[in-house]
Amino acid sequence: MNRSFRNRRGITSVIAMLFLVLIGTLALGFYTSVTTATALAKNDRRTAKALMAAESGIQFMRYTLARVSIPPATTSANLLSELMTDLEADENISGNLLGRAIERPGNGNVITIPFISTDPAERSGFTVTLTDIGGVGEVVCTVRGSSGRDGSVSSKGVRLDFSRHEIPSSIFDSAVASKGKIAMTKGAITGIPGVSSDAIVKVMSAAGSGQTAIYMTGGAIGSIAGGELQVLDVHDTSSIPDGKADTGVTMLGSASVHGISNVNTVYANYVKTLPLPEFPVVDTTVFTPYAKNLYNGAKQGVLKNVRIPAGTNPDFTGNVTIQGIMYIESPNTVTFRGTTTLKGFLVFEDAGSPSVNRLDAKGNFGYDNLPDDAEFDALRAVTGISMLAPKASLMMSGSGGDTQLRGNLILGTFYNGGASDVQIEKGSILTFDASTTSNSATFSGKTVKFASTGLANPPSMGVTYSSRFLPAKGSYLELN
Repeated sequence: MNRSFRNRRGITSVIAMLFLVLIGTLALGFYTSVTTATALAKNDRRTAKALMAAESGIQFMRYTLARVSIPPATTSANLLSELMTDLEADENISGNLLGRAIERPGNGNVITIPFISTDPAERSGFTVTLTDIGGVGEVVCTVRGSSGRDGSVSSKGVRLDFSRHEIPSSIFDSAVASKGKIAMTKGAITGIPGVSSDAIVKVMSAAGSGQTAIYMTGGAIGSIAGGELQVLDVHDTSSIPDGKADTGVTMLGSASVHGISNVNTVYANYVKTLPLPEFPVVDTTVFTPYAKNLYNGAKQGVLKNVRIPAGTNPDFTGNVTIQGIMYIESPNTVTFRGTTTLKGFLVFEDAGSPSVNRLDAKGNFGYDNLPDDAEFDALRAVTGISMLAPKASLMMSGSGGDTQLRGNLILGTFYNGGASDVQIEKGSILTFDASTTSNSATFSGKTVKFASTGLANPPSMGVTYSSRFLPAKGSYLELN
């Protein structure tokens, strides 16, 4: 049987077109997939860059806020003003703002720091908002990081809370620290043999440039085991004093430091410079509630939590024991002729000046623990204080037994001219008088011995220091 076949032209073309459409569709899908993935990758990259910028901003602000110095007396109402002043003076911030300014709109509770670049090529950077939330020294730091160009920008935010913390001061590292001139004509400042090394015997004066900070015509500071003179770094101690160089230190006669009288050796090895340490701000009013008993005029005996009114000028002719606190109002001259035992501490009102507020120790001092009576319970937590009298003078001229004190002596001026040794345990001598015409601390008697400085026993009450901001634990939060 014969069959006939008809030629079907064009089928190859149809099949080719079908494959072309299929391959084109696959190519288009592949292109779309790649384009979408690329866009997502770019978006993720911008987001990661934005988060990295925000994290960089948080670290930048942690560093910045840890370096501010807010004065102790700053109230909550003035907190942002003080913080703004410090931020504007910070070269790390101003150097990155390219002429832009930190703002505080309407002097309100918000400070804004404009855009700081972290990656110019990617246009990455951060802005900062500091908000005073009304707590005592609490600030919320919000950092917004951004990244992107050509109109495509990603943003991420990070928040961290900060609170004020006092800046540790090195002032109690010295056995003697004075705002003004220290003079020594005889006697010695040493450690206690067998108990403490003379390495703790550091004598520091904060007298400024052009002034004699430490003036020695006799006496000894330390021994071969230690002893050091400290002056501010505004003085030029690069050469031996020749009458022209401002070294801040003068040594004459038989004066010695570290057991050495040779001026060249002392200047080369035992005169140190340091930046101005912070002296604490004193507030004696916090102690007034504890001094509940008005002074009755007794010349001797036991005085419990006593307050001496201004102008009383008591003269304790016999032995006296102070239990708890003796609070002295200004002005007053208080004379101690017998042996005074401090079973507590003495506070002189922070008013007036050392010329009208005097503690005249013609006798000697000793110390003991607070009595166990309940009336002293509120004072048991107060540590680190022997005498707190930043605007009073202490003149020690005892000639009997040795004087022994425990805790820091924070005074306006100090003068030791007695024939008795003075021993201080767990404390330093700080003098606040910065007069350029008189001595802030004078040593012209026998030996003043230190068992330890006040570094490990700072006053726990009545003194404050400048503060900085540190992050609050557990407050980190990433914002959408």
